[in-house]
Amino acid sequence: MRLSPDGKRLLYIRTTRVDVDGRNRRKCQLILREVASGKDTVLPIPAMMWDDPLVAMLSMNPFNADGSKIVLGAGIDENGNGWKDRRGEKAQLVVYDIPTGKLAKLPVISGEVFPTFDRTGKRVIVATWDRGPMSGKLYAIAPAKDAQPKEFKQWGFPRSLCPTADLLPMLLPPSEESSKGGGFALYDLAKDEQVAKLPGHAKNTKLDDYNPQWTPDGRYLCYVDVKIESSDGREQRKYVTRVWDRVGKKEKAILDAFIPIGPGPAPTAVILTNPYEGTKTLRPILYDVASDKFWPIGDESMSVIAAQGKWLIYRRSGDGGKAPGAYVAEVVPPAELKVKPKAAKK
Repeated sequence: MRLSPDGKRLLYIRTTRVDVDGRNRRKCQLILREVASGKDTVLPIPAMMWDDPLVAMLSMNPFNADGSKIVLGAGIDENGNGWKDRRGEKAQLVVYDIPTGKLAKLPVISGEVFPTFDRTGKRVIVATWDRGPMSGKLYAIAPAKDAQPKEFKQWGFPRSLCPTADLLPMLLPPSEESSKGGGFALYDLAKDEQVAKLPGHAKNTKLDDYNPQWTPDGRYLCYVDVKIESSDGREQRKYVTRVWDRVGKKEKAILDAFIPIGPGPAPTAVILTNPYEGTKTLRPILYDVASDKFWPIGDESMSVIAAQGKWLIYRRSGDGGKAPGAYVAEVVPPAELKVKPKAAKK
């Protein structure tokens, strides 16, 4: 799921079972929900039989700054059956305008297309990937009529852009010498060069699902990693969150058993969740990198994501005696966490 910057809309994946050519298949569609009214709109793009590309897109930044547009890699339905089939059909960069319901097609086409708005909301950073031989390109494009993409020197899978600088964390492709992933790096889009290779375990496969999260001041990058432990002769993979200081150009901390889910309500704060508590319910945690302090926030829930000082909660039936469903909650910072006051409107 992805909450719009203003908290008014929720973009999520709906999966149903349908009959396709005599076979029972999954049908995955992107749905836009108005939070206040509960009204759902099915986005006008072909359905998919698998959700991996949709999960990857929603883990990025599909909304522009004011939440009026959504950028996507939409399937090209070449055979007219309403689907993007796994075999052969390509994808195209599109921008969906929420007020008008219109879909604009941009000149980026490939086997898979993974876009994200930059911090200004005026440009789209998009990675293409051709299935088969591991190859692709990274572009920047302004989503306007007759826009032409600008290609970067490096190719990789884009993650969450820094909110205060043109810095892009990216998953690097495998090298020619190894079929394993090429690692995780910080890329300077303005200089068009890699500025840091970020530490991580070679067996970490979760950075395409769990998008790294920046603190609001853009100094600290928090991202999921794994550690491998042996127990009774068997390997166990557990989550950790690594914290990278882009100003100091070094690792700040490693937080055991946490996953970052969004920025916090203070300049150096993030919201975490803990997936290894032995239950199916998770507790959201507010963490301030600068002071290295933690605060539990709210009650136990199925926390999903956080944005703009809010977080999205999913409760199962009977959780805490409250009705099941999705809720949007505001993060109220503790008094000891210094929050910069908002500037007065002129």
